[in-house]
Parts: sequence; structure tokens; C-alpha cells
Amino acid sequence: MLSASCGRPLSADQYTSEDALLSTHLMAARAHVENITGLKLVTQVWDVYYDAWYDEFVLPVQPVQSVEIFYTDDEDTETELESNYILDSICIPPVVVIEEEPTATLADRNPIRIRVTAGYELPNDIPEPIRQAMYTVIQGLYETGEISAGVTQTVKALTEHYNSLEFLQ
Repeated sequence: MLSASCGRPLSADQYTSEDALLSTHLMAARAHVENITGLKLVTQVWDVYYDAWYDEFVLPVQPVQSVEIFYTDDEDTETELESNYILDSICIPPVVVIEEEPTATLADRNPIRIRVTAGYELPNDIPEPIRQAMYTVIQGLYETGEISAGVTQTVKALTEHYNSLEFLQ
């Protein structure tokens, strides 16, 4: 069920093609802003694989809500690392620091999997400049049907202090 801005429920027959268009524009705006900033704006789960134990694992997505760490041994048994690590989700890029490596012999390929839950938990957690960038993209799509170079420049200007991609290069 959908809700109107006044809080009253909308029935399916009140849902219009305009609503569908705005929903599509919202998804496109989110993707565009995520591509520019490197941030995940909605909660997403990513599996990131590594070939060996490192003192710290740099995570390619942010903001990070939580991580789970698994490793596969040479007998193809996957085990969750219950503790022995610290998630530093504040630093850019976020890292996981391993305090003590398991002694098991690792499988040959991609033996370490870090399941990262990333993204802002609630829409109001998204910083205002990033929300403004999304509104700018939605407006451009609604008015012209495309994301112009001017819109992209505005998005970059609004989000320059949140760009995590420059730290991953």
C-alpha cells in the first residue's frame, strides 16, 4: 500500500503512470549519485572476496553498517570468524582489522569472504547535500528525460565532500 503526502492510503487505482515515472526517476537518481560518490545510499549486502589474511581488509563500499567474516579451509569447509576483528567504519575507506588469524590452511581461491551490509539505514540518515543531489537529478529527468552535463556538475559540487571513490584509487 502506498501513502499520499497527507498520510491517507492510496488504492491501486489511484496509482498513476506519473507515480511509476517518478519511481523510475528515483531509482535512476540513486544510481547516478551512488556512481559519482561511491556511497551506497540504501541498505545493500555485498560479498567481498580476498585470497589471504591481511592485517587489515579495505572495504570497497560505504557507509558500512556491519560485516560478517567467513573463511574456507583446504577441505572446503566454510567457517564464520566470530570475533578477533574490529570494523572501523568511520575511516574512509572503511577497514576490517584482524586481531588474530585462524590457523586453518586456506582454500586456494577466494578463501576469505567478507559479507558487508552497507548503505544508510534510514532515508533521513542520508546527508542533506546528497539528498539535494538526488532531487536535482530527479528534477532534470522529470523536465527533460535525461541527466544533463549541468545536472551531473551540480551533483558533483553538492557531493564533493562525500566522494569515497577518490580514496579507493
